[in-house]
Amino acid sequence: MREPQLNQPSILVVDDQPRNFDVLESLLSSQNYELHYASSGQEALESLELIPLDLILLDVMMPEMDGIEVCSRIKANPQWQSIPIIMVTALTEKEDLALCLSAGADDFLSKPVNGLELRARVHSMLRIKQQYDNLQTLLKLREDLVKMLVHDLRNPLAGILLGLEMLTYPKLSPEAKQEKIVKIKLSGQKLSGLIDDLLLMARIESGKIALNLSPVDLGNMLRKLVKDFEFNASQKKIEIITQIPDFDGTIKIDQAMFQRVLDNLLSNSIKFSPQESQIIVIAEHLPEGGTKIKIADYGQGVPDNLKQCIFEKYEIGTLMQGVSQIGLGLAFCKMIVEDKQQQAIETIATSGTHLLSLINDILDIAKIESGKFEIECAPTSIQHLCESSLLFIKQQSLQKRITIQTKIPPKLPEIIVDERRLRQVLINLLDNAIKFTPAGGKITFDVTIENSSSIGFAVTDTGIGITPENLAKLFQPFIQIDSALNRQYAGTGLGLTLVKRIVEMHGGEVKVESTIDLGSCFAFRLPCQDLLLKSPQSPSENGLNLDPSSTNQALQELSVILLAEDHEANIITISRYLKAKGYQIILAGNGQEAIDQAKLHDPDLILMDIQMPVMDGLEAIQRIREDSDRKLANIPIIALTALAMTSDKQKCLEAGANDYLTKPVKLSQLTSTIQQILAQGKN
Repeated sequence: MREPQLNQPSILVVDDQPRNFDVLESLLSSQNYELHYASSGQEALESLELIPLDLILLDVMMPEMDGIEVCSRIKANPQWQSIPIIMVTALTEKEDLALCLSAGADDFLSKPVNGLELRARVHSMLRIKQQYDNLQTLLKLREDLVKMLVHDLRNPLAGILLGLEMLTYPKLSPEAKQEKIVKIKLSGQKLSGLIDDLLLMARIESGKIALNLSPVDLGNMLRKLVKDFEFNASQKKIEIITQIPDFDGTIKIDQAMFQRVLDNLLSNSIKFSPQESQIIVIAEHLPEGGTKIKIADYGQGVPDNLKQCIFEKYEIGTLMQGVSQIGLGLAFCKMIVEDKQQQAIETIATSGTHLLSLINDILDIAKIESGKFEIECAPTSIQHLCESSLLFIKQQSLQKRITIQTKIPPKLPEIIVDERRLRQVLINLLDNAIKFTPAGGKITFDVTIENSSSIGFAVTDTGIGITPENLAKLFQPFIQIDSALNRQYAGTGLGLTLVKRIVEMHGGEVKVESTIDLGSCFAFRLPCQDLLLKSPQSPSENGLNLDPSSTNQALQELSVILLAEDHEANIITISRYLKAKGYQIILAGNGQEAIDQAKLHDPDLILMDIQMPVMDGLEAIQRIREDSDRKLANIPIIALTALAMTSDKQKCLEAGANDYLTKPVKLSQLTSTIQQILAQGKN
């Protein structure tokens, strides 16, 4: 067997006859492969536990465990099932070959093996395996990048929306309100900075950016950069070490853009470095005449093709509009008198909510494209589903004087669907109808049941209509059918894509009929054989009474809550709000601090942010639940996170959280959840 070399494809040959391995090794000797040998099916399975493999050449006829069984076992194991298998067999009957394929084999070779055919099939399977591995890497990086983006967008947005909710709190002093406005402004600036980065990335990837080159003293620029970040580094007791030689003369660069790159590199190094560590900034001359700059080493880069597939389709203009409205509203907030403050707050909140909706849509599309989008079906009241969806668009319809006519049969049964996702569908359709219907128009919302076999929903409007050639574009992601409409009617082009995917995941189909200047009808039917349940119970029958106002005020005043959060705006807003509600608050800036503070103060409840430095919230929850003396193990924990995937919720609950809230959390929802959990503990 040849000595393994770097990046050699690893191939396992499984055959009970050693001479057959010798033949295959000889035929493949001209190729750069690392060959391993197993003389039985059991030995092959043991090899899989020890050796990372790219391909398996598997003999069919073997004693004890034949190749068919070995293949079936390999393909049944999620850890191994992506490894391609070529069956090597003397069998020639079609039924035998079909049996190999049904066991999971990817290809087969007939004995005696032809060298040319062997090399061609091996090369083909290895190429497919490499492409599969690359795709999995890209999907993982894409998922991580989307999570990072959503977290970085949601956190400042959470600070804005929570701050606005606090501004309406009647007991807040003018000084506290002014301080809150400053914090909101800082969150808005952070959000705007991230949007600028996204916009720059999109311009770079599309080739629509020109460099403004000018002579720059690189050494002085780097030294100034380090000096600017010394304070931030000192907050974590991080020492910045520099190795910057004296540069002769200047170099021509785009100073503003280069400064932005260096700022990002150094700020990320500080962000992701542990307490009391070191960061090294190195600049060195290259033999070929260039300059190499290295700032620490804080993580893997993202491939260019991945950045493109993530960023090239962002509706940057829509994002920027949302940020602009937030900024204008905040500026107005500083100038207005008290009685007009509410109107400004509502304007900002509307823009923030729109931006949050866009973030959620982008996340949903990313989940769909990566195969991680899931639905959670449960018995759902059709009546409640329809009423809550109509309530969402009620204000818009009143503002445009649009009449909404509903045709919903009485005493509708329950159906088993994902209520949240189906409500998302109905709100999208109703919201579009409102958006594209002129003032004074009419919208009809119909619900029909046919022979207890399907349920249909239809939204008909008297709006502008859609041309036949544009109907085909409706359900494509990030597409709006007319640039003029894009300017006139704000949107991302994501809503109908989600509508189509969600309906299809429920086994239904969306249909559209439209006539220019007369209106459109969007309709879908869901099959509900065996899905119809008994009519919903009345509130008195289900035995639930979750009235938050019934919570004992004394319970709040005696309760100690530990808030583990690293985002300053969220810390200030949540802690002040809960203090105003009568709770005692203890703060922790990361997971390790949360554990230490919990041991010291024995709180009644913990609010745990998931994404924090030093130790994240998931690990902190697990350690708390594993506390040996059980002092901490039974403290109720509410997880707070900007990540909204079903799998993220499951991870929180599996780690030991009692409940889970997605940022930006509404303060009323937060207090309601706290009250319920504390009341359960007292009972």
